[in-house]
Amino acid sequence: TLESAVLHPRGGLANPLSADDVRTKFRGNASLALDDRAVEGVLEGFERLESLAAADLPALLGAAVEAAG
Repeated sequence: TLESAVLHPRGGLANPLSADDVRTKFRGNASLALDDRAVEGVLEGFERLESLAAADLPALLGAAVEAAG
């Protein structure tokens, strides 16, 4: 039996995921509930989240919820 300890797991604070890895992980998880178009729309919204006005957030979230059905 082989055993090993992982001191710094991928995605942890000491070994964070790259931005591309986070996008890939998001797409994989979100595609369980949303179609490809909705996944990309939500991802684009998240990527520009800091530049959105607070008033824009309900529309962004509403579109994601609507797409999930």
